[in-house]
Amino acid sequence: MTASKQKTVLVTGCSSGFGYLIALTFISNGWNVYGTVRDVARENAQKLLKKGVKILKMDLSKPETIVAAISQINTGTLDVLVNNAGVGFLEPVEDFSEQDIHYQFEVNFFGVHRIIKEILPMMRKQGHGRIINISSLAAISTTALYGIYSATKSALEAMSEALNLEVSRWNISVSLVEPGSFATNFGMNAKLPDSAIKDSSYAKLIAYNAKVRSNLDQKRSSLDVFRNPQRVANLVYKIACANKPKFRYKIGIDAFFTSLAVKLVPYQLRLAILKWVYRW
Repeated sequence: MTASKQKTVLVTGCSSGFGYLIALTFISNGWNVYGTVRDVARENAQKLLKKGVKILKMDLSKPETIVAAISQINTGTLDVLVNNAGVGFLEPVEDFSEQDIHYQFEVNFFGVHRIIKEILPMMRKQGHGRIINISSLAAISTTALYGIYSATKSALEAMSEALNLEVSRWNISVSLVEPGSFATNFGMNAKLPDSAIKDSSYAKLIAYNAKVRSNLDQKRSSLDVFRNPQRVANLVYKIACANKPKFRYKIGIDAFFTSLAVKLVPYQLRLAILKWVYRW
């Protein structure tokens, strides 16, 4: 992508984590940045506003807010869309209510689809565009409590692969970013939904997972440099500027080794290892 004129990017879910850093990375490199948040009063949203990011209110579970937010993009063009916003409910598959399953799909899949439908006519008219969907290591291989979250990300990946072919006619590309575990407090934010069964048959498993996630989020070590979420923001910016971006990008030590294990290690052996890890 050339630097002859200012480029425009829309980044969803900018109030924390990857989205916040992605918006900062683009604005610091001279881009015209629109960022979406559910609550414009949040501290990070106000910080981005002061940096020059144009903050739009959007709730992916509410279609009318998606239409309203995108209608405020008045540049006439949109070079890059970064679908980062998402929600993570962690719970045993059996314990999930249909309502909470629907909500997680509403945000992680249907909301993304609605945004894409809104921006594609603009990209098609201008004859170019780039869509970067933030997926997850969980789409490669899932584990206990992540079943529904992984299902949403797997659905996102399947849609993205088909879409990449369909829009290629108009010089529009789609890329997936599959991060592993990064220091974004995902473990603390990915809570049990309101419908969680307190006397669940899986209480021991839930408690052990919570302990592991808490230790991972709080522990500091020399390996933290590899878990710095700025690495993901830098990768997204690199994809946005690439002449010929790839379709899939894995990032993170665990993402690399998990994808390798899926290819090389038989499922029954991986299952046995996970049962030992979870003490289940």
